[in-house]
Amino acid sequence: PFYQLRVFASDNRQAVDQFIHTHHLTSRSQIEWTLDKGKTRFSVLIGHFTDYEHALKAEHHLPTSIQQQHPQILTRWS
Repeated sequence: PFYQLRVFASDNRQAVDQFIHTHHLTSRSQIEWTLDKGKTRFSVLIGHFTDYEHALKAEHHLPTSIQQQHPQILTRWS
């Protein structure tokens, strides 16, 4: 497995794009979309960490404005 940080999520794609632009994440983020109960949900993901501890450390080093969004550490499978 590897780990990523979900730093923002919304069902509004424009809000996601604005978050990425505001926080200068264009080159280091990716957008993932999922379908939940017929609604599309967009998530902004950053990082590709080999273990949970590295992801946690990265989370603690995020700017306060991003930390206020309560990022989540996600376990991913290749």
